[in-house]
Amino acid sequence: MSLKYVLRLTASERQALTRIAKGRDGRQRPAVWQVKRARALLKCDAGPEGASWTDEAGADALDVAAGTVGRWRHRAVVDGPEAALERPAKAPRSSRLDRAGEAQLLQLVQSTPPAGQTRWTLRVLARELETRGIVSRISYETVRCVLKNELMFYCRVQRGYPPVPEADCVVPKEAMGALYSQPCAARYPVIGRDEPPQPRRADQRTP
Repeated sequence: MSLKYVLRLTASERQALTRIAKGRDGRQRPAVWQVKRARALLKCDAGPEGASWTDEAGADALDVAAGTVGRWRHRAVVDGPEAALERPAKAPRSSRLDRAGEAQLLQLVQSTPPAGQTRWTLRVLARELETRGIVSRISYETVRCVLKNELMFYCRVQRGYPPVPEADCVVPKEAMGALYSQPCAARYPVIGRDEPPQPRRADQRTP
């Protein structure tokens, strides 16, 4: 069967792949998966010095799937052998809730639970967000991550869920000033984000 993407390596490319396939590339030691890919590309090389192995033969020798070897070969032909030795960067996952949706979720947590529920649960919150049309579909795990990221700081500092008067979930400076003006309680120490986590003791000696 004729291949659409035939890999033909140059002499310099074969030398670079050979160093990686032997487990050493200068002072840097390549990863195991890079060594396996380099060996597969060397075997699939259809040049004058290559073995011209098929994808099935390379898959049997390296204990991988034939489709995997074909993808490595395809990427080496299109983007170069160096690109085949790199893992593609994963696109950042976008949350289903934007800042306005997160604000509505925080307001929902403070409201009264629906009939038949004594308290809000993650699944009830996810179902309520879908019922109100805030999102078309959301999992309770996404709700948990949002509550963890957005409310952890507020719960530790303000000892409870704060009101969310604005859609961008920004605490007003007046509220933070009033919080820090309260007397310090030994049970609930107030630690700012710019303060070190180590306790401050008055009996420490000056070096």
